[in-house]
Amino acid sequence: MLAEERYLSTEMLNKVMTFCWSNGFLATFREFFTKNAHFFDNLARGSTQEHDLIFDVLFKEYLGMFENSLEEFLRNEGCSIEDFYLLVEQNQTSNDKRIHLFVRCLLASMDYDSFFEVMVKESKRQLDNGERECAKDASESKEESKDESKDESKDESKEESKDESKGESKEESKDESKGESKEESKDESKGES
Repeated sequence: MLAEERYLSTEMLNKVMTFCWSNGFLATFREFFTKNAHFFDNLARGSTQEHDLIFDVLFKEYLGMFENSLEEFLRNEGCSIEDFYLLVEQNQTSNDKRIHLFVRCLLASMDYDSFFEVMVKESKRQLDNGERECAKDASESKEESKDESKDESKDESKEESKDESKGESKEESKDESKGESKEESKDESKGES
């Protein structure tokens, strides 16, 4: 590798490192992990070791987001994804500790097992910190909440219905008694005259 090519590869890797370790780039993936961690609750609790099919779907979604973000950045820098992967391959054994760490992290971020481990850890973190209930428990709570809401609205409807019928009866009674009173007083006053 020529000195100029080595400089270009180091410069490009430094730009990509800065981009990939930026808060904006990382926040996108933190949000994804946080939002989807509940799918890994059974594993985080240790109640199963099975990998659900949704894990693969989520990994592909995550990987697509990662690659699209990286490709867009590289395109804006005038570098193809193929050239970048060649740079990564050439720098896997770099003596520069930062580049070596970045290459390891980059490769791990494209690996299903690493993704899976991150998701289980995020699920466990959320459950341990009480940030949310376990997905199964949460869904049961939602169902109970819906049932309670239905019962409350039924009770409210019954109360409203009772109140309305009581109100109508009272109004009818008032009208009837007013009517009778008026008629009686008219009759009485006619009789007196």
